This record gives sequence, C-alpha cells and structure tokens, in this order.
Amino acid sequence: MVSEAAFKTAWQQTGHEADLLLRAFISGQQCDCLSWVFVSAYQSALRRTFGNLPSDQWWSFAASEDRTGELPGVTLNNDRLSGSKTWIAGADHVDGVVVTCEGSCYLVSVNDPGVSIETDPPGSFLPDMSVGKLTLTDVSAVPVAMHGDFSLAEPFFLVAASCGYLVREAGRLGLEGLAPAAESAVADLSALQDPEIDTERLLGVYMKVAGLGKTCGAEAGKQDNGPGRDWKQNGRLLSMYRKGLQQRVE
Repeated sequence: MVSEAAFKTAWQQTGHEADLLLRAFISGQQCDCLSWVFVSAYQSALRRTFGNLPSDQWWSFAASEDRTGELPGVTLNNDRLSGSKTWIAGADHVDGVVVTCEGSCYLVSVNDPGVSIETDPPGSFLPDMSVGKLTLTDVSAVPVAMHGDFSLAEPFFLVAASCGYLVREAGRLGLEGLAPAAESAVADLSALQDPEIDTERLLGVYMKVAGLGKTCGAEAGKQDNGPGRDWKQNGRLLSMYRKGLQQRVE
C-alpha cells in the first residue's frame, strides 16, 4: 500500500478542474487500498457540504467528542474555541478541520496558534488512514455555513470513489463486466439532482455498488496478497451506510 503522504500527493494532482463527483471517481481509480477510497469520498463530501475548501488541501469534519468525559468538549467563548474532538481523519496530513460547536461550524487551520493533533494507534478498520484527537486552546473561530447534509453527501461520494476503485480492481482481477457496471452506476449517480430529495434512488445505486463490491471482494479474497487482505479486513466500507440510508428512506 502506498503511504498516506504519497496518496495525498496523488490526490492533490487529480481532478482539480473536475466536479466533485468526477474527482471522487478519478481519485478512486488512483487508490490501491480501501482506506484511500474512503478519503477520496470524504474530501468531496466535505466540499459539497461546506463549499470551496482549498482544492489541494485535506480537511476533516471534527464533530465527535470523547464519550467518557475525560476530554472536555469544544466550547465557544468570545469567538474563541477551546476543547477537544476525538475523530480527525487523516490526522497526520490534514490541513484544516471543520469544527462543530453549539449547533454551528467553524473553520480551523491546523497551523493556527492553539491547535494540536495527537495521532491514535492504528485501528482494525481502515488502518492505513491516520486518525487522531484535536485539541483547541483559545483558537479564533471562523464561522462557515453548511450547504446540505453531510450524512448523505458521504455515501453519495463513497459510491463514486468506490466505482473508480472497482474499475481498477476489475481490471486487476479479470472480472469482465464489472467495470462497465461500475461506470454505469456512476452515470446513475450523476443523474441524481440531489441526494437529499431523491434518497430512495441514491439507496438503489448504493445497493448496486455494494453488490459489485461484494463480488470483487470475494474474488480478491482468494488471494493472500495486500489487496486480498485489504478486502477481507475493510470490504464492509462499501456497505456500511446501507442501514442509515434505509432509515432515511423509511
């Protein structure tokens, strides 16, 4: 697997002029593991939700807080943020974070005074992607508006990035017919005017791609090389949003 730093460099060179869906698909084709598929989708989802973040930077959505209460949550005082968030994707290479606090969102650069990120040990799921904790100490709060629902943008762009990766994997594994099916799914996704309006249609495309991922993962799982192990460990990425989407439709 390429390193996180190497994948970030590849992502930075991909699809700047493309729309967000196409950039996710192109980035997915560049991935050599499922962690980077998630990152590709995540970056497009953030841009759909929060507007024009810098096209060459990685950002993270800092919404989760410590459930044990050991780390204080983020508070706002005189337009300054202090406290902690516990799930920062791409922690080792992120350039900025969108921080939630008291029902609003704020942009914070990791280079701002009072900002620190501590990387956690690798987890069992998507371990190639670094994850860490954010600590803010009297950091200037720059408000940003949300344009849409991140919880729908994330699976929407995961489908696009996954299709790019499936096209790549279909070629590697010799799975005839799977690549055209993945490309067809991207076309279906592109035809969606708005996933928030037509969530049922999004779910249909999502389930189609999850099925393609199951086929691809089963074939890759016969191998004991890096991609085969990755599919066994992380293949559920392509289906983990199913329950949430079904609940939204119902």
